[in-house]
Amino acid sequence: MNRIITCLTGMLLFISLSHAQVNLDYQKPPKEILDLIDVPLAPSTIIDSEGK
Repeated sequence: MNRIITCLTGMLLFISLSHAQVNLDYQKPPKEILDLIDVPLAPSTIIDSEGK
């Protein structure tokens, strides 16, 4: 009897979790965020091992 209850509980849990998955399409971020991707990089400096 315990084995049947355990199997039924497992099957119900599996079925409920499989229906809980939501199929989301690709979502684009707002235009302001997309514009940040195309911003030129800030200038940088490179210091050698002598500190110059």
